[in-house]
Amino acid sequence: MSAEGERENPHRYTGEHWDAGAGLLYLRARWYDPALGRFLTQDPFPGLALLPQTQHAYVYVGNNPVNLTDPSGEFAPIVVAGGVGGVIGAVGGGIGYVLAHPGGRPEDYARSGGFWRSVGVGAASGAVAGAVGWAVPSMLPAAGSIWGSMGLGAVSGSLAGGAGQIVANLLNPCVEWYEGVPQAVAVGGVTGGIAGGAGYGIRQWMANRIRSILPPTNRAGLRDAMPPHPAGMQNPQAHHDFPWTLKDWFAGPRRGLDVNNLRFGRWVEGTPPGPHQKWHAEYNAAWQAFKEKYPNADQWQVLDFLRRLLSSGNFPSR
Repeated sequence: MSAEGERENPHRYTGEHWDAGAGLLYLRARWYDPALGRFLTQDPFPGLALLPQTQHAYVYVGNNPVNLTDPSGEFAPIVVAGGVGGVIGAVGGGIGYVLAHPGGRPEDYARSGGFWRSVGVGAASGAVAGAVGWAVPSMLPAAGSIWGSMGLGAVSGSLAGGAGQIVANLLNPCVEWYEGVPQAVAVGGVTGGIAGGAGYGIRQWMANRIRSILPPTNRAGLRDAMPPHPAGMQNPQAHHDFPWTLKDWFAGPRRGLDVNNLRFGRWVEGTPPGPHQKWHAEYNAAWQAFKEKYPNADQWQVLDFLRRLLSSGNFPSR
């Protein structure tokens, strides 16, 4: 609720970085002002018509910070893909049940516990497959096509469908644990493939909505924007996590990233005494190779590659 005095730990509410000088909370995609209860810039995701709160461009987690958090500062697109996949899977599960039990009236199906279990299992497998379809280009860039997403979506949908049916059977003492499992696997595979393709399509649609930006012109802009360097650094240098030499590519369509953005920079110990100059060329070469291999990479692929580089341990700050 409140705090007095100095705190050495900058990680405050929900573990996010607190900038005491600016009085703002850093949520990666955007800065948040807790005094106003609003983000300072618009949400890059336009929101869903069925969920009006998601269409507000500046509020934090739908004005429900007690129960929800927003670690990225934006509505996670993978949630949208999972939701669409869940709808596809639910429809597929219901159709599969009707095909396996023909001749019933609509009201009979509506009263059938088996029908609704099939719908629930289908929704779960479809949601998993939709999320997988969205994530494939980041997890496996080489397989980042609609066919790769549909294939992995089918596999994940089959596994999720079979597992979900087994769990549903175990909770129902009136049926054997294996009843309906082959059907659930088959339906999960079909709807999973469709949901995986839908997840991939959603990702491409959202990536194509990301427009290019004007690349920065002042190389020292990152250093000027950064807070004071950590105490104890003898030769602090501002490091561009996105190499300055590729600033035009990062700013291009499907990425729209500013290499001078504060969220993409850090202080490193220069040489001497630190190792920055020793790994600087290798770091830039890794990004150059990534750009050449995936020239049309989207923003999420770029950010995922950045996370992998920084977590590798090969490019330390000191």
